[in-house]
Order: sequence, then C-alpha cells, then structure tokens
Amino acid sequence: MSPQGERGLILIPDISGYTAFVHEAHAEHAQRVISSLLEALIDAERLDLQLCEIEGDALFFFRPGRLPDFERIVDQVAGWHEAFHDMRRSLRRHTDCGCGACARLDSLTLKVVAHYGQIRVQKIKHLQMLFGGDVILAHRLLKNSLPLHSYFLFTDALADRCELGVAARFACVRHDEDYPVFGKTALNVIPLPIAAGSTTAEPNFTPLRRANP
Repeated sequence: MSPQGERGLILIPDISGYTAFVHEAHAEHAQRVISSLLEALIDAERLDLQLCEIEGDALFFFRPGRLPDFERIVDQVAGWHEAFHDMRRSLRRHTDCGCGACARLDSLTLKVVAHYGQIRVQKIKHLQMLFGGDVILAHRLLKNSLPLHSYFLFTDALADRCELGVAARFACVRHDEDYPVFGKTALNVIPLPIAAGSTTAEPNFTPLRRANP
C-alpha cells in the first residue's frame, strides 16, 4: 500500500452485549469467554483480510484493492456468525459454574459493519494503524439507532461498488443515520438470526434471505 493509501474494504465484526457482560461477569471467566469468541472469528476469516487491530470486543479487518464479490462478503459474514454461535454453544456446554459470565453468555450476539473507502497506513514506532475519514466512519457505524443487536450493516459506498446490484440480489432494509461531521449516511441492513441456524431474527424483524437471481 502506498503512503497515500488506496481504496479498500473495511469489515468489523463486533460482539454485542460486551459492556454489560464484562461489568457483571467474573473477570477471569469473562476474559476467557471473550478471547475464545474473538479467536473463533479470527479462525473463520476466509477473504484474505488483514487484521489491523483487536479493539476489545471487535476485530478491525481490512483488504486494500479490488473488492471481492458481494456474495463472498455475505458468505464471510455468515461464516463469522456461525463460528461465533458454535463457540458460544461450546462455552455454554463446558463452562457453567453459575458466575456472571456463565449466566450472561447467551446475551452475547454478533454484529458486523462494512464500508468501502480510502485507507492509509500510519506507522508509529514499530506499530501501524489505519488512518483516514473512511476508517473513522466505519467505526461510527457500530453506534447506530437500529433496534436490534445482530445484523450485517453496510454503506452505500460499498453497495455501489459491487458488480451485482445489491438491492436486486439481496433483500435489504434501508436505514439512514446522521453522524457528526459525516452527516446523513445511507445504510443497508441484513438482520441476522438470533442464533446460527435459527430462522428467528430480532423482534419485529424478519430474517432476510438472498433473493433468487
């Protein structure tokens, strides 16, 4: 990547319910649970994404250059969702001491946000971080007014770059957020089932399925 940067894909899987979980859980068990879930997400990566940073309850992935097909991006999100809930079920089976971590394990869900824009690498000592307005916007997407906890949320900037019309191939709920500095931002939402393999999404939302070609 050149010092001036280039356009690329940003994907951030984030654990919903993290703050309450850590606050109310036994510290050692909470740390083990969150570490196991994040490791499962890292192991389930299939898009040749680069992991820039682990951000507490989220993983900051990016991929510079040409976008993969949108179907592959959706498949990646579905793979993360399945891996997350598989690990959560495994932890439930093997960790049940009655502490706060065990009691609140089922409250943890997964959301994924995605954006396409300009990304630049900034080096500080021996470390590197991504820099730029589009990187900030991608993180802002995690804070929104959606009345649900498990979903795939992506910008029109990503949808417009896909070779296939997203609206034509996927049934997406349209959503707008007004972010400071960035203003009104057009977004698309695919609600995810509450648990992998479930046909039930969040209350008042229907799980959206891929449309027929």
